[in-house]
Amino acid sequence: MKKIIITGGHFTPGLAIIPVLRKKGFLPFWVGEENAVLGTKIKTLEARILPGLDVPYYAITTAKFSRNNLFLFILNLWKLPVGFIQSFLILVKVKPRAVLSFGGYVSYPVCFTAWLLGIPIIVHEQTAASGLANRQVAKIARFVAISFENSRKAFTKEKTVLTGNLVRESIFEIPKKRSKRKKNRIPVIYITGGSRGSQAINKAVFEIAEELAQSFVVYHQTGSLDLETANKISQKIKNGNYRTQDVIAPTEVERRLEEADLVIARSGANTVSEIAICQIPAIFIPLPFAGSDEQTKNAELLEEAGMAQILPQDQLSGTVLLEMINKVYGQIDNYRKNASRVSALIPQDASFKLVSLIEKAI
Repeated sequence: MKKIIITGGHFTPGLAIIPVLRKKGFLPFWVGEENAVLGTKIKTLEARILPGLDVPYYAITTAKFSRNNLFLFILNLWKLPVGFIQSFLILVKVKPRAVLSFGGYVSYPVCFTAWLLGIPIIVHEQTAASGLANRQVAKIARFVAISFENSRKAFTKEKTVLTGNLVRESIFEIPKKRSKRKKNRIPVIYITGGSRGSQAINKAVFEIAEELAQSFVVYHQTGSLDLETANKISQKIKNGNYRTQDVIAPTEVERRLEEADLVIARSGANTVSEIAICQIPAIFIPLPFAGSDEQTKNAELLEEAGMAQILPQDQLSGTVLLEMINKVYGQIDNYRKNASRVSALIPQDASFKLVSLIEKAI
């Protein structure tokens, strides 16, 4: 078996490629963070899930450098050498044939240490706008795989290959399942702020939860920090239509996408891809602090196609969100027609293309 280390801040594409790597004779390992929220013991989604999938998981100390706060930048500097030492020890122990990076600050020490050890690096860029970590690591990478053609300009032409975004095979089966849903049922809204939740989205939803539950079944993935508040609100809503959960495992996400008539979410690249494939109208609230405003650019791809609306976080409130929900749902048939056209543009073989690139690199 050929060993490969996967690292980076984007878990979903890694989850998509693991079964394909195994089919092609690779043994995957993962290097990531231990805790989802700084200063807490809340584990990242990958730290919770991967050991159960027989993927060895190594956690390292990571330094997230703030570009807007000099104090935090200096405070985090001490973590960098620790992360490099940990990465060195892991790489020497595992002896991988290659490192596959999905960006994010956790990838820095792993990739640069791999480069020093002569281990080939392959970068995958998920977003419509390239992330800072990927742009830096790409300079020492053997290949850069991109999801969107307009990302190509950020990387060296000779080493850049368009593969498409990595999406789990099971996601492509969801449109068939959605077509078999009961017609006369209460419409479903799925609200998610990502695996760690979004307190900004949560606050707005809490303001209108009772009103939403009168017309919709609401599945609200809050993250761990706001779960207690969400549960208290849920208990007050007697019809049971407001349902809360802190973290939703990938298999549960599939069920939510199968049921949802409308999704309210951040607009990370994989979230956008999965919603497009599943043909679900959406309201995107892009993360305002994402590098290069990548989440807005991701969301614009579906907004321009007529299957989504963008609600900037600085305009977000319960009242504004409720107005947009009513607006979108009032024209839901138009959004659905547009969504059915968009889904055909998402490639199904991206994981196989990326594995071929890895094989070429080694």
